[in-house]
Amino acid sequence: MNGPFGSDLLISEFVSEGVPVVYIRDVTSGHYRRVSEVFVTQEKARELNFCRVDPGDLLIAKVGDPPGTAAVYPDNELSGLVTQDVIRLRVDKAHVCAKHVAYFLNSLAGQALIDGISIESTRMRVSLGDYKSSPCLLPPFREQEAIADFLDRETTKIDQMVAKIEAVIDRLQEYRSALITAAVTGKIDVRTLCDGSHYGNNTA
Repeated sequence: MNGPFGSDLLISEFVSEGVPVVYIRDVTSGHYRRVSEVFVTQEKARELNFCRVDPGDLLIAKVGDPPGTAAVYPDNELSGLVTQDVIRLRVDKAHVCAKHVAYFLNSLAGQALIDGISIESTRMRVSLGDYKSSPCLLPPFREQEAIADFLDRETTKIDQMVAKIEAVIDRLQEYRSALITAAVTGKIDVRTLCDGSHYGNNTA
């Protein structure tokens, strides 16, 4: 059995392509990045329509450390099904900008809201009943869009900087490993590096 479906969905019913099944591992750091490779047929998806997620819906991690991480389900994804550890939130697109809500939920203010309704268990878990009744103050719609657009631009710059730094770290780690290998296999003569002679005469 799998997800919130109980005996309605068996692992044996998974297929290699079709309607994607969305897991909590696909929602990380405020982004939707699909790493799962689980699908069901269109017919099975219709049976489980109450768990359907469409592009533009919000996906919220129900468990985690901390729980409550949110992401917008991308426009280029097929409609899918969410599992038990993912909350699907569908906003009124005429009045609410989903990206703005996601940014709010991922902010310190949003995390404080989530902390207040989280339940201590093996992993911290959001109380779904309390979540549904939690207030969320929103500015006018145009302001929501402006805030989301600004954060898209600025966080993209930060993400690009992080990617460059991570690439440098990866290269340095490769160099470190190569240096260690060269030293322990005798490809570097460390004797001349350890006797101090290359530092010159240090006597007074």
